[in-house]
Amino acid sequence: MQHILLTLIVSAACAQTIFYQEDFNSGSAAGWTLNSSDLGGSTDPYNRWVVDAPYTPSHTQTSANPAFCQFNDPQFCQTVSGPAAPSQPSGITGNPNSPFLYISFNPSWGTPTPACTAPSQTPFLYIEPTQMFPCYPAQSAFAKTGPISIPAGTQAVKVSFFWLCQGGPNAYGQVYYSTNGTTWNPLSSRGGGTTFNQRSNWYADTITLPITRPATVYLGFRFVNNSGGGGSEPPFGIDELRVWEPSSSPPPSVTITMTPPVAQVCAGSGLTVSFSTTGTFDPSNTFTVQLSDATGSFSNPTAIGSGSSSPISCLIPSTLPSGTYRVRIVSSSPAATSNDEPITVISFAGLTCNANPNPATPGSTVTFTLGGTGLPNGPFSITWDPDDGSGSQTTSAAALPANLTHTYANQGAYAVSFRITHTGSGCFQDCAVPLVVSASTALPQISYTEGYLQVQSASLASIEIYDGLGRLLYRGIATGPIPLPETGVYLVRVSTREGTSIARVFVP
Repeated sequence: MQHILLTLIVSAACAQTIFYQEDFNSGSAAGWTLNSSDLGGSTDPYNRWVVDAPYTPSHTQTSANPAFCQFNDPQFCQTVSGPAAPSQPSGITGNPNSPFLYISFNPSWGTPTPACTAPSQTPFLYIEPTQMFPCYPAQSAFAKTGPISIPAGTQAVKVSFFWLCQGGPNAYGQVYYSTNGTTWNPLSSRGGGTTFNQRSNWYADTITLPITRPATVYLGFRFVNNSGGGGSEPPFGIDELRVWEPSSSPPPSVTITMTPPVAQVCAGSGLTVSFSTTGTFDPSNTFTVQLSDATGSFSNPTAIGSGSSSPISCLIPSTLPSGTYRVRIVSSSPAATSNDEPITVISFAGLTCNANPNPATPGSTVTFTLGGTGLPNGPFSITWDPDDGSGSQTTSAAALPANLTHTYANQGAYAVSFRITHTGSGCFQDCAVPLVVSASTALPQISYTEGYLQVQSASLASIEIYDGLGRLLYRGIATGPIPLPETGVYLVRVSTREGTSIARVFVP
């Protein structure tokens, strides 16, 4: 088993110090003031701030409000509908369907027609102001946090949150900050501008607070709903709010030493990855060594080893075809990904060994072909034994497939064995071919390929399989492939009306 040391550098995502966070998963906005009078906000708005999980389409009814209608029918109800909230991305705690803070129409606002039916949930929709039915005034709704304490420090303070709001030119969100709870200053989205709209799906935003530390800050979220129309659903919504600073310490990293610089490793053998770390990883962190596909892509990596500390013992899959792959290391907490390095895998997983003719007649020359798919480039050293008492032979081949020949003088069943060694790496593979030499070419033919016995015969064949101690393992009719899963030497007897063939089969 080969053990190879690799040198890689792993960098973790920048750590954070969080001063405040709210994910609304409790179903409320603890410490907040919803629908406050700040910046002219209505304390009883018909589009008000709520916390809920509106993941089904909204349906409700609205009636005329005489105080604001130029013309109205107090007995008339209109049904209005809103969409289901879109599924939340993985960055939101509790995704894909967790509660969040959003603007919701209140069908009980004002003086509704008694015949109108209120919804069973807080709908995910808003109503635009108009003097025609259903008659609602221009309004804004304001929601604000309680005081957030920011300690002294030199790092910039960030506000991050997810938001959505399609709205329109007269319906949009705004975000503010204050250092005294009464004077509010607008903040701009990272996408540009102080108007938060034209996004019907969740958008991850991060804004730098222009404050001097230490400070006490408040955050405000305002929904503006002016006359003029032209808007559409969904209304303004907020989730996963955080106030934080980037860590001033360098991110954790991993340095791994590789010897030699370019590694060759046998499929099915070991790979030892040793490393040192800088920075702090969580106690629950796991380092995982990953192997790319044959193109070098990590889109679907194969984990070949993991551990909490150095070194990590890995195992190269035995089924890999030969080729140049890449290895890297990922950590789980904090998440980090290393650079990647190449390794050359030498594999004989696709090796096949065949004889022709088989059965052969006494005095004829048999050609053995060693080939297959996914094999490495040569050269190769081949040691093989014809099993007729002539002794083992060693030869070389510049590439595979390679042909070897031998003449068998006498009848019999022979277990011809081969060891093919890749000269550059020392990786090797054994294979065996059961050969029958008989004056009668009508005798059944026995072959072994990739774990299975195959019988070819002119008539119905019975088969007996014995282990190396002569114990009967199987007796039956040879109607299809017969598995020989365990390593060892087997004696196989196949009988037909044309005669009997006996073969020794070596399973490497």
